[in-house]
Amino acid sequence: ADRVFRGRDGSFAFSADCLPLSDILEQHGLRGQRIDVLSIDVEHGELGVLRGLRLQDFDIQVLIIEVTHGARWLEVETEVLQHGYAKVGVLGRDVVYAKLELLLQRLPQKFERRSPEWKQTSNSFLPGYAEESDASETSLPEAKAQCEQLGAQCSGVTCSTVEAKEVCSARSGQQLYHSPHAEVSHTKRDSG
Repeated sequence: ADRVFRGRDGSFAFSADCLPLSDILEQHGLRGQRIDVLSIDVEHGELGVLRGLRLQDFDIQVLIIEVTHGARWLEVETEVLQHGYAKVGVLGRDVVYAKLELLLQRLPQKFERRSPEWKQTSNSFLPGYAEESDASETSLPEAKAQCEQLGAQCSGVTCSTVEAKEVCSARSGQQLYHSPHAEVSHTKRDSG
């Protein structure tokens, strides 16, 4: 569509044919192609450009958007973040967004979540349930999964045999105690 652009004083500056950014990218065969960086600097028109860009249709790894002051940046964030991007930097008035997939691929291994190592100790128990309201007894794999999910709140699992069936519960106590009932405890230690 032909659009007229005016100078600060309101006088005619120029006119141009304007298309949504998605149409321009498609015309250049970029649908489905990786776009490493897309920079948008359109002097107060960033929201209109973003609304004309179907982010879900393109593989744009990093977006750099000059954002005007005021509430506009919140509207820009709403448009961008809902499509799987994270804000990773602000450089003056330029805001840098990266695809979450890209960030997760580049995280060092030390940040990857690892399962803890488990040490089994016979004839022992850990005091205290990891969740006060949940003294539920489950299978060993379920109790270990619950304990891992609770993080530092859970130090291990204690199991006992009831009517020929092993029942286990996530525990909070740090110190192992001797069990007169032949219970078995599994304490977790972070690996790596």
